[in-house]
Amino acid sequence: LYSPAYLVGRCACRDATLGPYTIPAGTTVLISPWLMHRDPGAWGADAEQFRPSRWSQWQSEAGFGGLLSGLGPNGSYLPFGGGPRNCIGSGFAMME
Repeated sequence: LYSPAYLVGRCACRDATLGPYTIPAGTTVLISPWLMHRDPGAWGADAEQFRPSRWSQWQSEAGFGGLLSGLGPNGSYLPFGGGPRNCIGSGFAMME
């Protein structure tokens, strides 16, 4: 629930459509993991509760090696960011 970064910024390299929004190339898009991790639309009414059992499905599908990849409904769990610019310490954090 508590991501080390409250906002993650990315620059759109090409024009894109995200739902009803058009994002022109060169636009900076800010993503808030803090809000995504608390979204009842993705996680249900108990979104703010610590419930380790909710991860069983994704861990059994991906195994430990893929534990931080594509987690949550539609990949909505991003504790260390995502893609090639994710947090350099994510592997260490998972080992701890």
